[in-house]
Amino acid sequence: KQGSYFEKYSAVYMDCPLDPIEKTGVFIIGKWEGKTEDKLCLTAFRVPQYHALYIPPNVIFTTNYARGKWRRIVPKSFEDQNYR
Repeated sequence: KQGSYFEKYSAVYMDCPLDPIEKTGVFIIGKWEGKTEDKLCLTAFRVPQYHALYIPPNVIFTTNYARGKWRRIVPKSFEDQNYR
C-alpha cells in the first residue's frame, strides 16, 4: 500500500533540508483539536536550506511531501532504536 501517513515520536529530533528551498517541498505538522479530539488541524511550511526544524516529543507530522535531501538529527540515545 502507498499513501500519506503521519508519525509521532517520543523523542526530540530535528530535520534540516540540505537542498535549496525551491527543491525541498513542505514539512507538515498537525494537532488534534475539539473536545473529543476528533478534528486534525494541519499546517504545511517550507524550511530554508541549512535551517534546522526542531520537533518536540509527541508532535504529529509527516515528511511525505518533503522533497530533496534532508538530514534528520536524533539524540544519541535513540540512534539505534525505532522511537515511534
